[in-house]
Amino acid sequence: MERQVKFMKDVHLDGETLYTDFFVNRHMARIRGALLAATQPISLTALLKQHPVPERMLANLLKNLEKSLQVNGTFSGKQERTVFIPHVYTAAQQDWIDSFVRQNGYIEYSSLNRVGISDGEAYLKKRFKKPQVEFLSACCVSETILGQVEAAIEDAVSNKSWVDVTAHLPTVIGLSDAGQILHICMGSKIAPGCRVSGDVYLVTREFVESCQKQFDVLLDERARVEAPKYALELAGKSTKAPEVESSSKSAGKGKGKRGGKEKGGRKNDDDYDNEEKGYIYFLSENEIVDTLSKNGSDCPKELLQEVAATLKKPLAVAFRDLCLKYFAESQVSKVKEQKGSIKETQEKIVALWNNAKLFERGTALFKDEATKSAIEKHILKTVCNEIINLILQQVGSEHISGGADQVANPSHEQRKKTIAKMPEEDRKLLNPLNDALNEGSWQPFFDQLDDVCRKLMSLMLKKPDKKKERQLVLDQQYALKQQLHEEGHLAMALHLTATVLLAEFTGNLVHAPGKCVPQLVKHLEEHLSEEDYRMLTEAQAAVGQQLKDPENSSNLDATWVPKMRELGENPRRKKTNAEGQA
Repeated sequence: MERQVKFMKDVHLDGETLYTDFFVNRHMARIRGALLAATQPISLTALLKQHPVPERMLANLLKNLEKSLQVNGTFSGKQERTVFIPHVYTAAQQDWIDSFVRQNGYIEYSSLNRVGISDGEAYLKKRFKKPQVEFLSACCVSETILGQVEAAIEDAVSNKSWVDVTAHLPTVIGLSDAGQILHICMGSKIAPGCRVSGDVYLVTREFVESCQKQFDVLLDERARVEAPKYALELAGKSTKAPEVESSSKSAGKGKGKRGGKEKGGRKNDDDYDNEEKGYIYFLSENEIVDTLSKNGSDCPKELLQEVAATLKKPLAVAFRDLCLKYFAESQVSKVKEQKGSIKETQEKIVALWNNAKLFERGTALFKDEATKSAIEKHILKTVCNEIINLILQQVGSEHISGGADQVANPSHEQRKKTIAKMPEEDRKLLNPLNDALNEGSWQPFFDQLDDVCRKLMSLMLKKPDKKKERQLVLDQQYALKQQLHEEGHLAMALHLTATVLLAEFTGNLVHAPGKCVPQLVKHLEEHLSEEDYRMLTEAQAAVGQQLKDPENSSNLDATWVPKMRELGENPRRKKTNAEGQA
């Protein structure tokens, strides 16, 4: 048959089947008509159901139709999976995509499923090229959207503020794509010195600095108060700022569309009790967020958390530096106070020593050994006791942690306990000085005092000259008169009057106990007029009456104290024989 077919017109042999040209042309016309009428993709299987054609013939028909351009479309796939896609359908797809991008500035890959495109991302990458659009993970965006974001970034930079990029993007764009857009726009060098926080926030350096300045007052106040608490850390070799976790580690990345996960969420900051010890802390991240919120910041909480993470370490370092500053100032002030205290103590010791030497000379007025002994013991218990207490206070501050025990009037044994805490060389000098107070004579004390002051305090005790000595007597005399003027009890008023009168008539100061007042009065007999001396003796008798009749004590005070004041101010000297004859 194959040999015969060669000589037959309009007949074709396909395997064991003969086809005439009429038969083939009729089926081609039917297939061509169906394909020309199609407005959407049609599969070969569906076409054969409507227009049955021998399968062996169909492949050649489709090939001839496509080659001769008799149909407006393309064939995709092989054999039974072949699909005819009309040009009108492809054009409609492209028009829809172009119109959507033009109106909205973006298009999602998944939205192309609605127009029959299964691999939207691949299709769009063939359809568009950069820089017309930027391809993201779930969509692509046009230059219009990028321009809006760039304008928002420029505005934030000019205002030294921040911007949330999602506020300038369509709501369907997810957080990850929004962050990618932000990085693309920042890559255009329109945001120098800015940083991205929480994936979708752009924060300017000036905004972060303005947030940090809000803590300046609190930093200064707390550093002044808390610097002493960190004395050991500040004085030691290591003064570390608290370690801060990297925001990239603690910041979670938002996924999906808004309304899914929170933007750039952070873990809660641990309290100081859970932090590593040994650092100088200022505020935790949560406390920084609370402070910024109270100061009227309109930032979202997640952005404030990012800013707090950024500020935590700089604030801690600034707090440490301020603590160091105020600690150093306090140390300088402390040294000055110590120097002032040393100088003040030394001046007190010199003043007391000068007084003791003046009292020593005044004691020589009395011939009675018992009186002199009583006065010496009184000076040892008062003036000399105060001197050794000042010395122990000063020396103890240098060698004893916390200084010497602050006891108002320490006993001999209490002083021995204090001295026992000091270095051996100091103990060898201070113990004899302390023991000298109990010897009943001031000379051993004065001898030892000179040695102690010279070796332990670098203080030389020098006797004042006559002029200065006279001034010291006048100053003491004035102070005694002031005390007499304020005194309201007769016994003390009598004591002060006798002391003032002795200084007035002899130029010597006497520091005597109360039991020696009769001896003072007796010594004044040779200096006072008879009337004034009689007044003194009567006042002395009145003191005795007060002891016997305490109920009448106030009346006697009211009667005699004014007389003692008058006598102390205006004493009348006893007239000599020559003055009496004149």
